[in-house]
Amino acid sequence: MSQTVAAASELDPKLKELTAEVADLILNKGITVGQMHNLTDQDYEAVYNLGYNLYNQAKYEEALKAFTFLTFFNHLERRYIKALASCQQMLKRYDAAIQSYAIATLLDASDPEPTLHTAECLIALGMIDEACEALELVIEDTAGKPQYAALRQRAEAMVELIREHTKKSAQANQDKK
Repeated sequence: MSQTVAAASELDPKLKELTAEVADLILNKGITVGQMHNLTDQDYEAVYNLGYNLYNQAKYEEALKAFTFLTFFNHLERRYIKALASCQQMLKRYDAAIQSYAIATLLDASDPEPTLHTAECLIALGMIDEACEALELVIEDTAGKPQYAALRQRAEAMVELIREHTKKSAQANQDKK
């Protein structure tokens, strides 16, 4: 028994050192877990296509597994993170989706799409003021960028719908008094 304890205590420093090395590779050197396991672009694409097809069949729980795998093995690929977030949103896991959309935004702040989807999640959570702030950011970030015209129109329409709903709710509350 004492040999087992001694062996475990000897492994502990080695395990700590290995953990520190892996963390340094991932956090500071931009290495992915997939690179450590020699995953290829073809491997990623096969799993992505599986997840994409499952998502399009409304099999969100199964698609979530594929996209979770992809984001674990390549945490730097925004497409995988956005797909994961979309599954989480469709599964009504809005808090998790918001976190995933935030990561996608951190990886490319010039893309306003994750912010729009964050607003959708905030609306679903009843956080209307926060959703409006997110939508206003989308509107601001897409100004003068024709490639985002449809996204801008959608954000503007959502803000207008929220304003109309808020106005009607306020009027209904006044009528009750």
